[in-house]
Amino acid sequence: MFLVVLLVSTFACTSQNTHKEEFGKLVDLLADQMSDEIEAVVIIPLENACSSCSQMTIVKLPRMEEIEKSSIHLIFTARSGKLIEETLTDAGLEDFQIQKDPKYEAWKMGMVDNNPSYYLLKGGKLIEKGGITFENVDEQLLKISKHLEKS
Repeated sequence: MFLVVLLVSTFACTSQNTHKEEFGKLVDLLADQMSDEIEAVVIIPLENACSSCSQMTIVKLPRMEEIEKSSIHLIFTARSGKLIEETLTDAGLEDFQIQKDPKYEAWKMGMVDNNPSYYLLKGGKLIEKGGITFENVDEQLLKISKHLEKS
């Protein structure tokens, strides 16, 4: 029993420290754009990525209804500013806060891998993070929507 309690408390501390570290990376990545108004960050890789996962996320984001889209910060990461610009053309994302990451910093910092990632924030703290795949895009965007409704 003691071992179970010890493992649970160790995991909780490790998880809390990981969230603080991840939040610090978000602050670095967002630089002067970080504010209390940002309640969710979605990082979408455009290179070395599951193109179906990224594309489905891009297509479904504008369809999210009854949420304050300006409280979602989208970061598009690639090694090519041109690729980011081409992706954003006619994507219908003008209601969101958008950041372009043509230096691939999010990838270098480990904030995203081959699938889009989301980070849910509240009160200046990271409360949850996860990945978005082709299979779970609807479920994850619903989770983001519910988080924004609570805020």
